[in-house]
Amino acid sequence: MSYLVLQIIIKQWDKSQRSDQDQQRRALIPNQYPLTNAHYLFKKQVILDQYGDDLLGDRVSCNLNDDQHVTIDRFQVSLTNKTLKYVGKPDSNTTPRLIGSLDSNWIQCKYNWRYRVYEGGFYYWLYEEIILNAICVESLSEDVFIKQKPAMSITDLAME
Repeated sequence: MSYLVLQIIIKQWDKSQRSDQDQQRRALIPNQYPLTNAHYLFKKQVILDQYGDDLLGDRVSCNLNDDQHVTIDRFQVSLTNKTLKYVGKPDSNTTPRLIGSLDSNWIQCKYNWRYRVYEGGFYYWLYEEIILNAICVESLSEDVFIKQKPAMSITDLAME
């Protein structure tokens, strides 16, 4: 059996946390972890491991579409082809962008975003950095994202 392993790391902050010291603190947060918060999804085909902030609650959704495609945040994985695509915001008309193969290769993708949030009678900007680590493997290992560097690291996913 093949497993799709997805690890998502969310770093969130508001406008008051943009100092050099705050940026250095966020930079110290790891970009990958051992699989310790893992949850099995979709008849154990997918393993989701999530870390970091989620100030708005339920920030990340993971869905199985047509039994062959998993959508997580702004990414889509084909379970049959074992490929990762960046699809952008759900309400955008972004053309999906093929990133690469996850077949025994792990890929790390990062992007930054911001949200206008209304809370306590005030609006503010909530900034975030999202990191997605993904791989398809035949046998599961807790250190799948630790024992080697990613085959590919994408950091220029545009704010669309």
